[in-house]
Amino acid sequence: MRTAPRVASMSRTMPMSMAGQRVSVRPKMIQRREMKAEALSYTVDDIRGMLGDDVANQILAKNTPTGPERNVVLYGFGRIGRLLARIITTIPTNLKLKGIVVRQPKKPDLEKRLELIKRDSVHGPFRGTISMDEADNALIMNGQKVRLIYANQPEEVDYTKYGINDAIVIDNTGVWRDDEGLAKHLSSKGAAQVILTAPGKGVKNIVAGVNSDVIEGSDKILSAASCTTNAVVPALSVLHKKFGIVSGHIE
Repeated sequence: MRTAPRVASMSRTMPMSMAGQRVSVRPKMIQRREMKAEALSYTVDDIRGMLGDDVANQILAKNTPTGPERNVVLYGFGRIGRLLARIITTIPTNLKLKGIVVRQPKKPDLEKRLELIKRDSVHGPFRGTISMDEADNALIMNGQKVRLIYANQPEEVDYTKYGINDAIVIDNTGVWRDDEGLAKHLSSKGAAQVILTAPGKGVKNIVAGVNSDVIEGSDKILSAASCTTNAVVPALSVLHKKFGIVSGHIE
């Protein structure tokens, strides 16, 4: 009868320094994905090295913060809210994220909020440092303290209690979409303007770079329009200015 070949134990084949340690072998596919994600994170020096100083200076100049700092509050912390939090706290901007408003949980949820923003299945890990301050019920994102505020209605919040004044409230819940509903935010102490991350009714729907010129200094409520509109309109705007569009249909 043939006997099966003997397989040497791990402790015999591994170096003595590794004996007794757990070794995790990860699939090459996962390793490749991680390398790809890391490759997408560029520093200013990376940009200069790839594009040269002249082009890099033009890009960086367009993204240099201008104007006084403005406080920002995210009303809602779903997928859109978390992506906005990443953008505001990881790129140079004059916007400073100061607070996030969510519904009152049945049990403390600061750690859950931290884990949700630390990793994203599409955009990868949070770029920079992120931790939590349990004493102030806050997230510390790249050195910026962001208070987690609990409320069930916009008018319940007093932002000044958290040192937040003249804030832009970005409503990403989609619950209130008309002028009357969104105006509830303006009754909160410390709130100055409201931006809706969905199509609005009876308010200006703005696609950045296309019709931003219709914004007036007196506007208190604005909509950033729909995701579909933001995906299609910039391209259509270029085509219309260059060639002219008489009519069309988009699926």
